[in-house]
Amino acid sequence: MQLIMAWLVVSISASNDGNSAAVDATNNISDKDDYVPGLNAGNYQPFNSGTIGDPADSPDPITVAAEQSMQGEDSDMGEFTSWGLLPDYTLKPDVSAPGRDILSTGNDNQYVKMDGTSMAAPFNSGVAALVIQRLKKTNPNLHGAALVQAVKGLIMSTANPQLDINSDSNAIVSPRRQGAGQIDAGAATASPVYITTDDGTS
Repeated sequence: MQLIMAWLVVSISASNDGNSAAVDATNNISDKDDYVPGLNAGNYQPFNSGTIGDPADSPDPITVAAEQSMQGEDSDMGEFTSWGLLPDYTLKPDVSAPGRDILSTGNDNQYVKMDGTSMAAPFNSGVAALVIQRLKKTNPNLHGAALVQAVKGLIMSTANPQLDINSDSNAIVSPRRQGAGQIDAGAATASPVYITTDDGTS
């Protein structure tokens, strides 16, 4: 892929389309004025309810889902963040990061709180920059696509899986929603190892 050939670490928002199983079939919507898409009260049940699309469905970039920006037992995924799997059953998103009530820049020299995977992706970009900085010191001979894969591998391998706060049995949130889990900058910049698949990807 051209992104890897250019030796760039690319962080992409998963998108804010929720889960397609949460979408109402239009002929079954009775109150169209108050309808909010992407919530968990839909009636459309496709074979695969994944909603991650191009370019976030590419295997090489780090696809980032949004979580609620809480810690510990209050941590949960954003209800709006897109779900995997991809149509070919590739697991996406790759990781999750805070994407709810993020203070960001707005129009007219203002700051505003915003929600979305576009708020989560910059967290991953920052962690990727820190990992690159660390790898350039500890592994100076690592370059190009190998460096990109190492960065993605370290971020994914050190992510912390979130528990489902709506479960009584401490079940883990599905990887279809959170990927490998919440990014952990400290662990990603300190771990001496990361996991890869047989083809060398993360």
